[in-house]
Amino acid sequence: MRIGIVTSEFPTLSETFIIQHAVQLIERGHDVTVFAFKSDPDKCPHEEVERYALLNKTRLFDRAWNMSQGARLARRLLLLAKNGLREPGLTLRTLDPRLSIRSSLTLETFMCSQAMKENRKFDIIHCHFGWSGVHGARLKRAKAFIGKLLVTFHGADVSADWGIGSASERALMYAEADGFTANTNFILEQAMKLGCPKERCSIWHMGVDLSQFAFKERVPRDGEPIRILTVGRMVEKKGMEYVLRALRDVKFRGSPIEYHIVGDGPLRSRLAELASKLDSNVRVVFHGALSAQDVRKQLDLAHIFVLTSVTAANNDREGQPVSILEAQACGLPVISTFHAGIPEAVAPETLAYLVEERDVAAIAERLDTLLANPSLWSKLGKAGRKFVTEEYALSRCTGTLLDIYGRLLEGAKHQ
Repeated sequence: MRIGIVTSEFPTLSETFIIQHAVQLIERGHDVTVFAFKSDPDKCPHEEVERYALLNKTRLFDRAWNMSQGARLARRLLLLAKNGLREPGLTLRTLDPRLSIRSSLTLETFMCSQAMKENRKFDIIHCHFGWSGVHGARLKRAKAFIGKLLVTFHGADVSADWGIGSASERALMYAEADGFTANTNFILEQAMKLGCPKERCSIWHMGVDLSQFAFKERVPRDGEPIRILTVGRMVEKKGMEYVLRALRDVKFRGSPIEYHIVGDGPLRSRLAELASKLDSNVRVVFHGALSAQDVRKQLDLAHIFVLTSVTAANNDREGQPVSILEAQACGLPVISTFHAGIPEAVAPETLAYLVEERDVAAIAERLDTLLANPSLWSKLGKAGRKFVTEEYALSRCTGTLLDIYGRLLEGAKHQ
């Protein structure tokens, strides 16, 4: 199959599942092209980007993405003057204000259509996140490509105040897309509340490559600090501040505690200030954003994984954090929250270690339980690995996606 993957930015460390998506399709012999509005590969050191030459397979919708708004518009006008008459019918369709007045005035859909000019025939155009789906719908309506359109929702796109877009944009996407997927039932229900047609919806989990995440039984060693790990962007919905507040209330006074945070973001200074108020028994280490390989090293070194996600002030919510699946695959016991699709992402045996959002006392209690009872680490770790192996193995999830593709190409409705 010839498949186009559409996303906002590629590659990016916070969305390595899109890299994985492309790689899995390539390994199965499919022809993959990635379309993105911007690309800054220096900020995403990922071994598979180089190994599979993914940058060579990437086409930018906006080559002037890092320029000023005026410079971007000037480039689009130049592109219109240069290429507009080569496909006059398509050019007029992309400029139709019924697609979007803003897109018409900024030449955005025309610009996007030019990224596909080498070959406009695809079996599937697969858009990650609803906002990419809106762009895909405009391109399909303008006949900038021939093929089926599939949109995957991930979380913020159907929950945050700034999510998919206006009612008219959603209506266009629902009319043009041939299918929709979400990574959890929770996210799919959110999408349907916004009008997404149920008969075209499916569940597609972001799988875990178990060969990359080796299982390891967690045991404490004499004199070794107990390492607690969180992986995620430093934004409100990741709830890192509640872990730091809980660490102030932890009663355990055995081995020293280290709290390692992998990721970066706008809340770093605020989190550093909270960390400075912890007592001497707890050391906080900020690693910043790391490559996938270095994240795996941190997972291997950790004893406990914590991600206490919350609903942000702007209603931004998780879909299903891949980091929780990866932690379980490595055999780490997990403490998290009853938030969005997270309960669907943990082994049933470990649900007791989920707490309500922002419940600092409950987080501290769960931490105390695990810190004082290392014998639980192995039990929970084995349950997590078994769960991920049975439900989220990458080969199985990729097979599910290919089945969805097959049904789309046969013209069948999703069940």
